Amino acid sequence: MTNTGTSTPSKTSTIKERMVSVYLPNHEMLAYWKRGAKEQGTSLSRFIVQHTERSLRNMDEEKLLPRRLLMMQLQEKQKLVDKLELDNRLVKSLAERLDRDLHQTRAEAFNPPSAPGEHGYDAELVDIIRQQGFVRFDELHEKLGVPVHDVETVKGINNQLDFLEGYGVISKTRLGWRWGK
Repeated sequence: MTNTGTSTPSKTSTIKERMVSVYLPNHEMLAYWKRGAKEQGTSLSRFIVQHTERSLRNMDEEKLLPRRLLMMQLQEKQKLVDKLELDNRLVKSLAERLDRDLHQTRAEAFNPPSAPGEHGYDAELVDIIRQQGFVRFDELHEKLGVPVHDVETVKGINNQLDFLEGYGVISKTRLGWRWGK
């Protein structure tokens, strides 16, 4: 090494100034770090420096918020989730109530009239049979949107069908209902 008049300390002469001792919590962690360094083909010292630098860069990039602020944000989000869950339960409850009311109204529409001679027929029921000419039993319930297990509504539909058959508007066959006789 030639001396040009300026003294630049060599890497070896500053080693003690740049050295940091790290005490790991257990031998397993040391073995893990050594395996990582070996897999990367580098020294343990360089391995630790690289991973520490990467971690610090990530912190700078993310600009981590203080824990207290994060906890406050989490609490706000949880309050919002709770409110939305409550709203969701309320909407579901209202939807179920509306479905019950709709089924009840639908069943009432198909029930026989209270006064003799007063016959109000469901227009959709009559239109389905008239337009198709013939409708299977199961198909009729499906087209009306009435589940077969809705006994009251099915009974009301059957009452109307019996009245229509009695007046000769429709006729019952082995498989369903036919428009006219």
